[in-house]
Amino acid sequence: MKKNVLIAFAIVLLMCIAAYASLFVAPREQDGNIQRIFYLHAPSGMVALLSFFVCFVGNLGYVFTRKPKWDWLGVSAAEVGMAFCTVLILTGPIWAHPVWGIWWTWDAR
Repeated sequence: MKKNVLIAFAIVLLMCIAAYASLFVAPREQDGNIQRIFYLHAPSGMVALLSFFVCFVGNLGYVFTRKPKWDWLGVSAAEVGMAFCTVLILTGPIWAHPVWGIWWTWDAR
């Protein structure tokens, strides 16, 4: 149990360092600072997609084998996917507002 808490703490610490580095340490683009949000936004989307795929695999494994380990994998992956999907949804409008002039629009661009 103590090992899991230390691993979770290390992961949260590394994610915070990565977010800080992407927003404040990354070099400034010629047009401004708005591209920096993509260093956090795009990987969050990729990890969310990967997590939901792992959730799908875990759920298929549970349906076919009825072993609880597959169910635990699916639930755990869904929780991770929701966390990264939340970051994805929150960072999208942060980028959109300076670029499009509006926080959110349904217009396909």
